[in-house]
Amino acid sequence: MSLNNEQRARIANKIANEAQAEALTVPLDYLLANRASTTSGVLAVGNPIPFDAVVDKAVGVANIALDISTGRFTLQPGRYRLVGRCRIIVSALNTQWFDVTAAAFIGTGGAIDARAVQTSGPQPDAVAVLDVTVATEVELRVLSAVDNPQVLAVFTAADILQLARRGKA
Repeated sequence: MSLNNEQRARIANKIANEAQAEALTVPLDYLLANRASTTSGVLAVGNPIPFDAVVDKAVGVANIALDISTGRFTLQPGRYRLVGRCRIIVSALNTQWFDVTAAAFIGTGGAIDARAVQTSGPQPDAVAVLDVTVATEVELRVLSAVDNPQVLAVFTAADILQLARRGKA
């Protein structure tokens, strides 16, 4: 059976419309978290920044979750952009995202120096793009800390955006 140009165009349009409709229904997720209160005491090297409050989250999807008891985020299969930042007082702090599931640091680190004498400019955001095929836990970890930093409430944030989802919608 041979198709004329009009029939071919209708079929092509139908395929394009179905593909577009499927792409629009793929649920993507985001989560913005912070600290509900200022940390007290010393943040030890290797420990996570203790995020304990969800500020904003996508409604109706659950691809990103925060465990407020550990400060860890669980990511369902997909690709994510992770941004973590801290605000501190009279101290210095370096952070980087850590893939707990793979036991590896990921992305670029963030560096903040709030002492009177700074030796370099700030790079406050720790940033990573992560592609996961199984549920994965991540956390923003302390790489180094000088002069007992206190992480301030509200100004410390984790911003996680799902860029793509694996599997069928």
